[in-house]
Order: sequence, then structure tokens, then C-alpha cells
Amino acid sequence: MEILDSSEEKTSKNQDCLNKDLSSDNLEPIDPIIEECRVALKINPEDSENHYRLAVILQDKGLLGEAINEYREALRINPEYVDAHFNLGVAFHRKGLLDEALKEYKEVLRIKPEYAEAHNNLGIIYRDEGLLDEAISEFKEAIRIDPKDAFFHNNLGYAYYKKGLFSEAIKEYLEGIKINPEDAQAHAHLGAAFYGYGLLDEAISEFREAIRIDPMNPETHFNIGVVLKEKGLLDEAIKEYKEALSINPEYEEVHFNLGIAFHDKGLVTEAIKEYREALRINPECAEIHASLGAALGDLGFHDEALIEFKEAIKINPKDELAHKNLEIALKKKGLEQKDDKSEELC
Repeated sequence: MEILDSSEEKTSKNQDCLNKDLSSDNLEPIDPIIEECRVALKINPEDSENHYRLAVILQDKGLLGEAINEYREALRINPEYVDAHFNLGVAFHRKGLLDEALKEYKEVLRIKPEYAEAHNNLGIIYRDEGLLDEAISEFKEAIRIDPKDAFFHNNLGYAYYKKGLFSEAIKEYLEGIKINPEDAQAHAHLGAAFYGYGLLDEAISEFREAIRIDPMNPETHFNIGVVLKEKGLLDEAIKEYKEALSINPEYEEVHFNLGIAFHDKGLVTEAIKEYREALRINPECAEIHASLGAALGDLGFHDEALIEFKEAIKINPKDELAHKNLEIALKKKGLEQKDDKSEELC
């Protein structure tokens, strides 16, 4: 079992400058403003400001392709328009066009080397590409320029976390929380770093704080469940796993871990139910098939157990535990057949 870091599961929720572009938070309703910009551009198509303004509004609306076209128009007219380069990079980044995004962020820094958000977003690309040293360098540069931005500290903390430098990660997360104490994700990340460092009680405390701020985050309930189970607090872990599933019933890892917790408590029937639910969501996980096989074997369903162990080996032929369990199940089945024949002779 591993702690799942919420910033890795789905990127739309990353706390980074991808969510800090120069947006139109306080503008009027979108459609009239779009129309206004387009009318203005018909009168003066060489107005880079109106192209940029229209692009920002389109980007806010999720119309990234149209926004990119407008940013390009703004840059055709004014190639040194630094904010247009930055937001064009953000639009490319959100579309997954990382090479194009990288080029735009670097262009921002050519024009304005002290643009902290561009350093931060470069760091995010490097981090996601596995270039952690380069990412750390960019996040540090962003912090040098703007040390009071909690996002930058949290992103640096996560890069350290990915490198296994848990002490450094803890320091950065604490710095980010000092700036923004109500950041649930930062508390959850700090909990993960404490867990990596082996400080389980501190991890639980941070996960609880994250849940206080954002009680509807299933990943945090799952993570605290993992730590509670590791401490042997199975009932508390089960409670957290169930809470996670009440928020997201399709959470495969939670069903699997809940099954393990039930299995450890000797509640094998309940464990089988959760393993089957996890396999409904992800039928290609060898570990779940093997765990289901073990549970079925515990109840004496050796034929069903054999099927699950064989399926686990089919998915992952190198699964030594599944091979071992298959041998044990075959021996038990052989002994049962032997006993049946002995009874017939009698």
C-alpha cells in the first residue's frame, strides 16, 4: 500500500500557476464581453490588447483552441507581449502540448527573467517529465523572486517528495502552510511527507487537518486510512475507507485496501466483497486477484481460489506470491480429493 498524493491522481487540481493565469475573475458575463471584443477587433484588428483580452475570456471558458489563436494574434502584433506568451504557455500546458508550453515559458523568461510564475510552470513541466533536479531549480527561482507565494513552496515540496527527500519536503510544506494555513492540499501533502519520513502520528494529524478544511476529498480519507492501518488501528482505518467510498464509490484502491483491512480482522466474507468490487473497477490488477484467491482459499473455496491465482499469474507472470499461493491451493485441493477417495473406500 502506498500513500496517494492528491496532486498526482488527477492534474486538474494541481496547486500551481496553471490556475494562476491572468484571468478575468471580475468581468461581466462572458458572452457579452466576447461580443464586445469581437466588435472592437472588427473596427481595429491590429489591437493586441483586445486580442489578448478576448483570449483570456475564451481560456476562462475552456475554449483553449480559440484562446490560442487569439494569443497568437496578439503576439503577431506585439511579439514582446510577455503576459500573452505566459498565458499561451498555460493554454498549451492545459492541452498537454508540453513542448509548445515550454517554449512559451522560456520566451517569457527571455523577455522578463524575474517572472516568477513562468519559473514555477517550467518547474511543473520538468517535474512531470521526471526531471526533478531541473524542477527544483525552477521552483527555487520562483521562491527567490516571490517568497510569499504558498503555491511555489508547495510545488518545491512536492518535487522534494518525489525525490524521496522527505525532510526538505516537510520544510517547504510547512512554509507554504505558514503563508496559507487553510490550504487543505498542502496539509495533505505534508501528511504524505511525514508518512514517508516515518512520522505516523504527525501524518495522521496533518491528514485530519486537511479533512477539517476539505471533508469531501476521498484521497485524504484514503491516506489517513492507510496510516491508521499501519498503526494497527483497523476499525479507524475501515471507517476512513468507508468515508472515502461514500464520496467516490468507484475508488478502486479504497475497495482493495478496505478488503485487506477486513481480511486482517478475519472478516473474510466482507473482504471478498470488497476485492470483487475492486476487480469490477480494475479487472487487470494481479494483486487484487491474488488477494481474492487467498480469501476464497481461507473459506475453503479452492477451485475458485485456483482461478484467481491463475488469473493473477496470467496478468503478472513474475508474481512470486501468486505462484506460491497457487502451489498451496493445488496441494489443498489434492488433499481434499484424496480424502474424498478415502471416504469412498470406507
